[in-house]
Amino acid sequence: MNLALLAKQGWHIVTRQTSLLYKVLKGRYFRRSPFIHAKLGANPSFGWRSVLEGRKVLTKGLRWQIGDGKSIDMWKDPWVPRTIDFYLRGERVDRPRWVSQLMRNGQWIKEEVERCVEGEDSGRVLTIPLGLRGGRDKWVWHHTRCGNYLPSSGYKCARTMKKNGELRGKASGEVSSRDGEHRLWGYDMHLLGPLRSPEDRGTRSRSVFMLWSLWKARNGKVFDQQPVSLESILAYGFQMANDYPRADQEVSPHSTVGEQESSFVSHGENWQPPQQQFLKIKTDVGWRKNYNDGATGAVDETRLRRAKTSMDVEVIVSDILFLTRHMDVKFRYVKRSINNASHMMAHWDHMDSMEAEWLSVPPNWLVSAL
Repeated sequence: MNLALLAKQGWHIVTRQTSLLYKVLKGRYFRRSPFIHAKLGANPSFGWRSVLEGRKVLTKGLRWQIGDGKSIDMWKDPWVPRTIDFYLRGERVDRPRWVSQLMRNGQWIKEEVERCVEGEDSGRVLTIPLGLRGGRDKWVWHHTRCGNYLPSSGYKCARTMKKNGELRGKASGEVSSRDGEHRLWGYDMHLLGPLRSPEDRGTRSRSVFMLWSLWKARNGKVFDQQPVSLESILAYGFQMANDYPRADQEVSPHSTVGEQESSFVSHGENWQPPQQQFLKIKTDVGWRKNYNDGATGAVDETRLRRAKTSMDVEVIVSDILFLTRHMDVKFRYVKRSINNASHMMAHWDHMDSMEAEWLSVPPNWLVSAL
């Protein structure tokens, strides 16, 4: 699990490039290259060594999501959506460098893609959805639906890598010695057991700081060959645990999430007419994962419309926001019980029908929902 958690730090580095952590590490270790190609460097800290160890897991699922393609080097960056290995295959001979050179007006230039991209990869590239305005290129984690890195997903990758021999020794955080395993988990279980009782806050903080002390000692041993003793680990952990309450008392309490005002507008179950001079449009989206396509449904007072789409929902939302940036438009969430018509159209059984529009008389299967 160690590498999965360290990969999370690498994820923060590539996705939060305005953070202080990124700026410090960029200036110290990878001034002239992106993080995914960064080297260990001279006299590195054990923290940086740990991050690079975690990067081994991160690169198994890290790839670019195409926006305008201007940030993505076709031949050096991971961007082709496969199960593994997201780098473009083939030789760069008389071919463009940037992905943006394969695009025009929000669409792939099919002839150029087929000329530059070999084999099955050309078909994969042509299925990547593009927005009307391009937008910015974005790092995503391929192995989750949301596109964000999750340690649980990274842990599965680390286990697969370990099984395939891509990780050596105890890199995944496992203990090879049976006696060491008993000692380690004996102390861990003793410390973590009281966490079942939320009233014992002192025990909770001691457990957390003891694990941090153990982790710190482990890094010192692995990267700097520092001597480690059980007594020093316990002493450092208890010292930090004793200092924590005094620091915590100096922090003023914050309001809980429940006390904060929600950014969403509460709605009743009944349909409400739009304000004067406004047009209300209800929408919904249906998606078929196995076919990588779906449909949208939209309803207003005068017409019903259904359209098939192969675009990611995020791309659709981005285009909507772009097209409405100079319009007086309000977006609100409503429950399905008062949005049933657009839901039924988006999930219509005849998914292969490209689009349909009803200006006056809707089909029989939709009448009950209006």
